[in-house]
Amino acid sequence: MQRNPGITGPDGDGILQCVLARYPLMSACATVESDEEVRPGFRLPPPSGLHPHPHIACEFPMHDIASTPEPPYYAVIFTSLRTEGDDGYAAMSERMIELAATQEGFLGVESAREGVGITVSYWRSLEAIREWKANSEHREAQRLGREHWYAQFRVRITKVEREYGN
Repeated sequence: MQRNPGITGPDGDGILQCVLARYPLMSACATVESDEEVRPGFRLPPPSGLHPHPHIACEFPMHDIASTPEPPYYAVIFTSLRTEGDDGYAAMSERMIELAATQEGFLGVESAREGVGITVSYWRSLEAIREWKANSEHREAQRLGREHWYAQFRVRITKVEREYGN
């Protein structure tokens, strides 16, 4: 994997730490020329061209707790019960996370599924949430979710006034 000497992380190792608020899911990036150069845990950006850095492979850790700014900001809580089978669900779920990360005002996401699925996405404003809901690719995912993937679901939107933790 080639490293871009002009883009360095905090430790100066040539890895771009994508910590910009607009791209919080991309925890680490590196310049690559082909799929063969992508190190484990990284992947090339989707072919849609929405990635902020062409020819950059990024890691999208879904096991991390989202880093959010000082409140106030907003949370969209999506709770669901799935139907049986995948039927394209996993690929669409991954694509929606990648797409959300390109949306203005997106701050991060956390997700867990053990029977009941809970995904919490964080947004800078209600307007950013409205724009995400209206995104045409996201609207198609919503339609497929209602028709195929979810036995039940609920969306809740709330303002985060306070947060604490380690």
